[in-house]
This record gives sequence, structure tokens and C-alpha cells, in this order.
Amino acid sequence: MEQHKSKFINFLNSGCPVSTNFRAITVDAFLEFGFVFLFVMVLKPYVIKELSAVSVIQVSLVTAFIFSFFSWVYNLASYRKINVKDWTFKKDIIRYSKNVLLATVFFLSYAYTALHYIYYDEIVFFVDYFFITGFLYIFFIAIIFYFFSKFTTYFNVVKGISKQNEILVKPNNFTFNGKNKDEIIKTDLSKLIYIQAIGHYIKIFLKEEGDNVEMKVIRNSISKIKKIMEGHEEMFQCHRSFIVNINSIKSIAGNSQKAYLILKNIKERIPVSRDNYKYLKKMHAFSENKNTVQEKKYLEVV
Repeated sequence: MEQHKSKFINFLNSGCPVSTNFRAITVDAFLEFGFVFLFVMVLKPYVIKELSAVSVIQVSLVTAFIFSFFSWVYNLASYRKINVKDWTFKKDIIRYSKNVLLATVFFLSYAYTALHYIYYDEIVFFVDYFFITGFLYIFFIAIIFYFFSKFTTYFNVVKGISKQNEILVKPNNFTFNGKNKDEIIKTDLSKLIYIQAIGHYIKIFLKEEGDNVEMKVIRNSISKIKKIMEGHEEMFQCHRSFIVNINSIKSIAGNSQKAYLILKNIKERIPVSRDNYKYLKKMHAFSENKNTVQEKKYLEVV
């Protein structure tokens, strides 16, 4: 007995997978909607089996909506408080129980009204102890769906970790292929300075021996070039037409309205969009230069 108790306590205190972003929480809500809808449609619990086919569909849809909607709202309101590193099954079960209790209050209120007033003519007899029976059904569904959701969340977490590991081991060598015949550029991350899109062509600026810079041109789109470098955070798209190697950035000048990057060993100024200016200032703490007359002229035409 003590051994089983100890295992149960260890389980409660063990790490629990949890969804902590809008997309994952929304996906969980849709899964819950489908799960509850199918449960009610197929099993027809309580007196639902006495209803007509149309009424069963209506009850199933409303029931699924109530549970999935309140679950979605509750999880969105609480996920920011979750610390994934020390999140346990004990904490998760308590949070889930509060979520289920909230939805149960609204559902039982709907179910009582629907069965006693809306679908009254279709029901031959009522089961005694409505609220107790309804709560037991909900408790049963909640347990099944809880472990189902934990399985899907765990699967997504493992999938995400695997994807991150794939990114971490990605080589720093790139091969850029152009749309024209024999357009191939092979280089590595350390040589890339920045990439510029002009119309249907891509200019790739590479660092050579000393302070020399070589420019190569291929016919391609910046979206496809960016996809090749996916997972390499060093290559940052600061503007719709420019991708820069952040290791090549010397400083950032201008302001959030008109800003540009000053690169090492490069005379050209690289424009920066408003949102990316704020990001670069915050994440990399580049010093803001005072604009010279020439720089001000440049900012006016960018």
C-alpha cells in the first residue's frame, strides 16, 4: 500500500507537459470540441438517446462548444503564470479541475433548461438526481480527455524538441541555387555579410581575405533564400529586401521612423523596418549614432 502511495505521489510531483502558447491552446480546444461532440453523438448519455437525430446533433454541438470554449478561455487566461520547468501533474490537475468545474456550472445550467423546457416533448422519462448524474458523466469524460490531451501535448513537445535539435545540428554551409542554368553559390555562415533582393535577382555579399568583399548575383527570391538559412538566427531579415548577418553589424543609426545598419567593411547602409529597429536596439544594444549631413540625405530617400 505504501509503495503504491509513494508511486502516486512521485507521479503527482513529476514533470507534466503543458501547452503555453496561443496556437497550442487553440488546437487543444478544437480537439476537446471534437472529442466531446463525438462522445455525446455516439454514446448518447443520460436521456439524450430519447431525442431525435436533429436534437442529438444540436445538444452535441452546444455541449462541445461549452466545454471547449470555457477551456480555451481559462487556459488563455492562466498560461502566462505557468513555469514549464517546475510544472507538475499535481499543479496541472488542480488547474484542469478548476477549468472543468467552471464549464460544468454552465453546462448543467444549459442541460437542465434544454431537457426540461426545449426538448421536453421528446423525453419519456427523466433520470433521478439530475445534477449528480450529470456531474458523474462530466467527471468520466474529463478524466478520459485529460489523459488524451496530455498524450497529444507530450507528442507535440517531443516533436518540438526534435525539431530544435535538428536546427542545432544544421551545418553552417549554404548552397544557393539560381533559376538560371549553372547559377550556384556555395559559401558558409562566417563569410556571409548580407543579402539583398532587387526585383527577380539576389545579390549575395561575401567576405573574402582581408577586408575584401565579393558580390555574387543569382536569379531567385528572398523568401526561398531565407528558407535555405532557416534555423540560423545569425541571418536576420531586417527589411523586406535585406537579410544581414548580425555578426557583421557594427551599429544601428537613425530612429524608429528611418533607420539603417552600419556594417563592418561595408560602405552601403542597410535599411531597417520599424519593428526590426526596436528588436535590434533591444536585443543587441547597438549604439545610436548622430546623423551626419550625408546620412540624413540617405535617410530621406530610403
